[in-house]
Amino acid sequence: MEENREPQFRSRMVKGLLFGTVLMALGACGTNSFLVLSGSMANFIQTDKLPTDYVAEWASGKECRSLVAMKDGGPLCRKSFDAPRVYEKPIYCYRTLGRITCYDEPDPYRTTLQRVRQ
Repeated sequence: MEENREPQFRSRMVKGLLFGTVLMALGACGTNSFLVLSGSMANFIQTDKLPTDYVAEWASGKECRSLVAMKDGGPLCRKSFDAPRVYEKPIYCYRTLGRITCYDEPDPYRTTLQRVRQ
């Protein structure tokens, strides 16, 4: 019995996609299509998000960006697209005899050298 459901589901899905495509094509024939297109382009330029990204965000509850996902091969929707912050240890450099020597802690030998770079 489940074998019959698969072809019916596929035919309904194809019909639904065809109907949606026809509706979108008819809607684009109006005089407002230029305004919709220019508004979509302005939104894309500002946010780097496609209209489908907003639908995916609504469905998943996460931030979605198709272009970033295609670029780095990661998932479409993520908690955040911000780059992880990298914290570096401070470097303490002192002028020694003939050169500059750097350490990861301030003046480890307790000398009275002046720090070169902060």
